Formats: sequence, structure tokens, C-alpha cells
Amino acid sequence: MRTVVVGRRAGWGAAWGSGWRSAARTWRWLARRRDRLEVAAKGGRPETSRFACDVTDEASCRSAIDEAAAGLGGIDALVYTPAIGPLSRLVDTDTETWRRVFDHERHGAARATAFAIRTSKPPGASRCTCPR
Repeated sequence: MRTVVVGRRAGWGAAWGSGWRSAARTWRWLARRRDRLEVAAKGGRPETSRFACDVTDEASCRSAIDEAAAGLGGIDALVYTPAIGPLSRLVDTDTETWRRVFDHERHGAARATAFAIRTSKPPGASRCTCPR
């Protein structure tokens, strides 16, 4: 299965990445910060590529998904794990913070899915979203 994991650096993404790496599958890692992605990837298989991908930026997301798909020959599954969580009381959370949360956790998932689904072969791709 040709799999792309978005949000690989920490949390759920790191857990998925470790599992896929130990199962000797070929897949692609996408995460916002390339420097942290490289540190997290140490010890990974050399054929596993890593791409910088900011899910809040349409061009970055499209480019990373397209590069990953080209290397895999298409995408069968997309595992989407990026998340941010403000550490504040609900009543103290401003509109800009909520916008950032939704841009990462909902809009980013929609972007990545839309770009990935274009690369899938019939009968279509599957997606796993890991909400907090």
C-alpha cells in the first residue's frame, strides 16, 4: 500500500511513522518543519522520502503531496495527524487562535485529502484522520 503520513514529527504522526518503518513498508513522510522531520527520521529506511509540507499553505501542501505521489506512483492511503492545541481556557481563546486550529486540523485535512485523491488509482484512496 502506497501511504503518505502527514504530520510525522511528533505525537500520532511519530507513532504511525515508527509502526510503518518497523513493518518495512515504503511510504512518505510530510511535516511542516523539515529540520525536525530530518531529526525524527534518523534510523529510517533510505528509500523513505521526507518532504516539507505546511498544510495551511495550499501551494506547499499540493507540492509535497505531488512529490510524494510521484515517488510512490500514486497514493493509496493518507494518514493525517497534524494538530495544534492552545493551552488556554475556552473563554480566553481568541478568534485568531481558533482560526489557526481549524486551518491545521480541518482545512489542512481537506486540502491534503483533495490533493492525494487526485493521485489514487481506482477504486480510490483511503484516509485516516487522527483527531485529538
